Amino acid sequence: MKTTTYIKTYFRISCGYEMGGGMNEDKYEFFQSEIQKIFVLLGFEIVKSKIAGASDTAYRNKESLYLHPQNFSGFILETSICEIEAAIKASALKLNCVDTYEVLYDADAEFLLRKLQEAKEAIREEIFEKHKTTRKTNFVRIGLSTSQVSVKLLDRKLSNSLYREFISSLVNEMVKQKLIKPASNHPEYYRSLNRTELRAWERVNGPAFNSLPVVEQNEEEENLFTLFDISY
Repeated sequence: MKTTTYIKTYFRISCGYEMGGGMNEDKYEFFQSEIQKIFVLLGFEIVKSKIAGASDTAYRNKESLYLHPQNFSGFILETSICEIEAAIKASALKLNCVDTYEVLYDADAEFLLRKLQEAKEAIREEIFEKHKTTRKTNFVRIGLSTSQVSVKLLDRKLSNSLYREFISSLVNEMVKQKLIKPASNHPEYYRSLNRTELRAWERVNGPAFNSLPVVEQNEEEENLFTLFDISY
């Protein structure tokens, strides 16, 4: 299955809009006339905003651009960047520059799950690393995200759901494996095994990871039970 990529693109323009002051009626009509010439001719449909003060949005299939008088911004095909850039330059608007940022993939769940599965071992080590504490009585809570995979789907709701489900499943798996320990009565808080505990675990089960330094944790009295929240 061919995967199509969409790039977050900003076309920075000048059309008489002033920050904090907006545009007068003549300049606004001029701007509206120009965006019609640019985008309708390119096959986009311009949809009026239903929110007072918000700008219109141009749609073409799965592409979309928010048409603010300072920036035309949104996710478009890479091949569309030069096309739209040329159209703006041919108009009466001034194009200052074009900036590109995040990439989204128009793919199904299987595509992202495959990427996550390929990075599973690195994500396991990352989870273990994030749950390190300096005391056996300290536990942390982290968000269900990872820096090991940067792929995101055009369907952002599906993308976020898959990330959360995959990482949550790994955390539960590591709890069952007894590589990380949950806090009593606080199911979202965990700590990783300390150096001594990990060595004992590996004598029975073999290497837990390729190579990962573990912060030594000190023995503490039961009444020193503490929860640290480092969620983001």
